[in-house]
Order: sequence, then structure tokens, then C-alpha cells
Amino acid sequence: MARWGIVGLGEFAQKWAKDVFENYKLEQNAPEQVLVAVVSTSSLAKADQFVRDLKLNQDTSVSTFDDYNQFLEADIDVVYVAAPNSAHFSLAKSAIDAGKHVLLEKTFTTSHEEAVILQKSARKNNVFLLEAVWTRFLPSTKKIWDLVDQKTIGDIIQVSADLSHLVPYEPQQRLFNPDLGGGVLFDSIIYSITWTFGLLRSKSSNYTTTGLTVASKSGVDGGATVVLAFPDLGAFGIATGSFYGESPPYAVTIQGSKGTIYVDRASRPSKAIVHVHGESERELDLNFEGLGYFYEANEVARAIKRGDLETELYPVDQSVEIVKILEEIRNKSV
Repeated sequence: MARWGIVGLGEFAQKWAKDVFENYKLEQNAPEQVLVAVVSTSSLAKADQFVRDLKLNQDTSVSTFDDYNQFLEADIDVVYVAAPNSAHFSLAKSAIDAGKHVLLEKTFTTSHEEAVILQKSARKNNVFLLEAVWTRFLPSTKKIWDLVDQKTIGDIIQVSADLSHLVPYEPQQRLFNPDLGGGVLFDSIIYSITWTFGLLRSKSSNYTTTGLTVASKSGVDGGATVVLAFPDLGAFGIATGSFYGESPPYAVTIQGSKGTIYVDRASRPSKAIVHVHGESERELDLNFEGLGYFYEANEVARAIKRGDLETELYPVDQSVEIVKILEEIRNKSV
């Protein structure tokens, strides 16, 4: 059984928790997941309301806190950090130092230096650490990546992925607020680069990077493109994201020497079209029950039970490497 605590009690954490603790059994042989504590350092009432809104059907009661250190003293196995990007490092570091396993919401940290410190601290304290890029753990993603590995469309030439949303401009809103780690590079781009990294970086460490950003009114990047070139593979990975419009109907294109796979969404793929040269197109229904956050939570619980400090499905090295890429592009754009 994995006993969870949550810090960062926003709307997303509410959605994540409902899916995980109500639906984790949808995956066969899933370990038991229990929420035991939540904390809001701004208000105990907010923590209480978060628990009431969840309406969880579990035997274990949920303790609420307004002090993070007291929260970390609770009987928690793993802390899910769902706070804004700017708070990721300090919250995760404190949890790790307290001997707690950590699932850290994307994007991992806002600097490469912080990412390295977290990785070293987790290893030193012998605790599990994972960036919560849920796409990596979805069965639909696995099916698509298996098709690629099986050479269904031949050798990969190019992977392009986009995750964009039309976001009304509000200077204090998290996505546009530099003090909260806002900007598309450290928000939706992580889903796009998951496809280029997962399908190309996994096959070669020899690559070069370039990127471009478009600044928003607040100064953070409102649009961005990250290009990875793999000379030994003869392939490109193109990751894009924007706050100024929506992604196209098929947001991921995997182009191979023998055909192409089109995927509907970069974050939660539910259908794909497989086009092999000389053959009829196939449409794949990849939908599944629940939102799918429970798949990453189940992987965390399994890894902890095995005694692993990370999961091979998404090693911490890759999170650290991606943060370095994003930071370099952001700094060049300033």
C-alpha cells in the first residue's frame, strides 16, 4: 500500500487525486493507493475544503495541515508536489530530506542546478523521485511507441509534437506570472518534448539543440519551439507549444521511412492513424477508462515496493537533461 500526501491544493491536484484514488484499481494488479494527508500553508480551511470536495470512498481518514514541516512528520510514504513551478524545488527538497518519496509535478524544476541537487539528494536519502509526466505511463502511449519499436513505419525520420491552448492573458495567472515559474517552456512543452525524447533520445545521446520563443506581455515565453537534431539517426525531433491557440486535431506526427503515425493529443493520446506506404490506413482506438493519472501513481507505488529509487519508464536523468535544454533556450531568448 502506498500512503500519499499532497501539497499544492489547486484545481489540478483535485482532478489528479480524484482520478488516482477512485480509479487506480482500473489497472490490473494495481497496488493499493491511499490518501492520508494534505497541506495548505496558506489556510487550514483550504486543506479541509480540499478533502471535503474529494469525497473519497476510503477507510483511512485524511489529516489536514497548514504547516509543511508538520505535514512531513505524518505517516506518509510519498509526497505529490502539485504546487506552481517556482515552489517545486523547495517543497521537493524538504520532502526528500525528510525521507519521503516524491512525485514532482512537471516541469521538474526551473533550473538545471536545482534539478541536479534534487537528483543527488534523492539518491543520498535513498528515496524514490519522479517527474509527473503522466503521458509516459499511459497504455495508449505505450501502444504507439511499441508500433515504432516494431518498425511498423520503418526508421524514424522526424517526430513533431505540439501542445497548445488558447489562454486568456491575465498577468497574475500562473502561466503568465514569472514569479510562479510561468511560460510555455516550463509548462506544455514538456508534453511535446516527451515524444521527441521518448522516441529519439532513447536511441541516441548524440544530438544538438536549438530553440525559439515568443515573449508574452508579461515577459515569459508565450510560444516556443525546441528542435533536437540526431545526426547518427538522420532524424529531427520538433516540440512546440503556445498559449495563443489550440493544437491541431492530430498534434503528434511520427514520420518514418515506410509510413507515418498521426496521434490526436500529445498529453493524453486516445486515437491514432497508422499510414504505411502501399497499405490502407488504420485507425486505432486507444481510449481508456479514467483520466489516466492513476497509471503514473501505480508505477510510483510499484517502484517503491520494489525498492527502486526511480523508474526505467522515465529515469530522473532525462528530467534533469530536459530541464537543462529548456533553461538554455530560455536564457538565450532573454
